[in-house]
Amino acid sequence: MLFVFTVPFSAQVWAQQARGFTPEIALDVRNVRIAAVTDDGSRVAATVQTRRDRTDVDHQRYGDPTYISPVSTRLMVVDTGSGDQTWVYERPVQIRAFTWSPDGTRLGYFIVEDGSYKLCIFETSSAQTATLELSSDKEIASSSPLVWSPDGSAILLGLRPEGWAVEAHRAFLALTEAAVIVQDSRNDFLAWDRVRNIANQQITALVSVADGSVREILTDVTPQGPSFAEDGSYITYSTAVRTKTSYTRRDGTDYELVMLDPNNGESASLMGPSEERTNVSWTEAHDAFAYGRDGSILVRRVGEEEAVDVTEAHRTTDTETKEPEFSVGRWSSSGSELLLTSERGWHVLDV
Repeated sequence: MLFVFTVPFSAQVWAQQARGFTPEIALDVRNVRIAAVTDDGSRVAATVQTRRDRTDVDHQRYGDPTYISPVSTRLMVVDTGSGDQTWVYERPVQIRAFTWSPDGTRLGYFIVEDGSYKLCIFETSSAQTATLELSSDKEIASSSPLVWSPDGSAILLGLRPEGWAVEAHRAFLALTEAAVIVQDSRNDFLAWDRVRNIANQQITALVSVADGSVREILTDVTPQGPSFAEDGSYITYSTAVRTKTSYTRRDGTDYELVMLDPNNGESASLMGPSEERTNVSWTEAHDAFAYGRDGSILVRRVGEEEAVDVTEAHRTTDTETKEPEFSVGRWSSSGSELLLTSERGWHVLDV
């Protein structure tokens, strides 16, 4: 009897204290996301965002390469050993591209100030943030990467070419406000694709963390996934150069994997160019990469001319007639072993 009477009483008290779930509450629910982790796992950069932080977006400017969406977030750094939390920004600001320095003591990111991106560095020792003034009039691209050099002395990022903003906004207006808008499939690119090509234009540069000096290292293509070698002697990246508007999604883009010497600007093609896109997996030292082709796994080491099929001796057995099709899992930390998968299961291969 005691149980029967207690439940309605508790429900009545809860009903009096509870309040309805409203749109205002929904807009203010905070979502935490891990943005970056140091190599040793000692620190985490986490963003805190609500739906209200996205309510000022001007959707009429969707597709405008010069438009920076006013999506804001808060940023904190968490010490994973002690659990201590340090607010970098407790109020919402427009920030992105969080990347820890190799030694895990500095956090690099971009912040929007006066309509342009600026490069900032948060020092964990002082819990202070400083804006690094670049010795260049070119603006940081809204889609710029942020990659630390292995010694932490420089940051790789993307800059916009001179006159880019005027050209890009004019191209957007011609497709949204012109009296007559033409999309002609006889041209190599439809008009919208030409705007997207302009949006992708970047000049890749190295910025000195000490004084903000800028050295442009790549101007003719926009790199994807740029990464440094372990000793910083070269940079690898892929390119996706569009040659025409594709109506099948199987053509119209040339893919290539490239190695660049940041000191003299000389580059060498590691794979391609080809219309076939290949996903490669690099070792941690960035001295070798693996990829799949027709069920086989090929490995090429930097400095070698050709890739080697490392699964050739494992394709058939005495008891099976069907050759397995391998896929790349990941490299071991030392780069001496490769984890593969197939319909048979998991495989560890010495390479």
